[in-house]
Amino acid sequence: MDDLTTLISRVHGGDRQAYGDIVGRFQHMAVGYATSCLGDPHLAEDAAQEAFLQAFVDLAQLREPAAFPGWFRRIVHKHCDQIRRRQTLHLVPLEEDQWEARSSRCPDWNWRTGARCWRWRFSDCRKRSARR
Repeated sequence: MDDLTTLISRVHGGDRQAYGDIVGRFQHMAVGYATSCLGDPHLAEDAAQEAFLQAFVDLAQLREPAAFPGWFRRIVHKHCDQIRRRQTLHLVPLEEDQWEARSSRCPDWNWRTGARCWRWRFSDCRKRSARR
């Protein structure tokens, strides 16, 4: 297999198969890193694909071919960050009376401090929200 510098110079010369070899070499790294950033393998594959496309377009900006792994990893990170920012949180409005919490004494006693611990029961809240 060709070394990375040779592959990149072949890509600059118009050899698309050489870029396919680069993709094959870095695909597992890109998807693995994106999965660690996003936690979702499907989104990670999307991020890696977008990163490979951007790296192909911007390859002329790479000054040192030996720096490709770090340069490419930064591109993957950028696309993961864009995906995270696009994700929206689904907010649900809460009624004031929907989350009435009642406390009950926990049977455990903290013997060091002499204090009782308290436990919150939200079973009543679940029942009230289910009725609505």
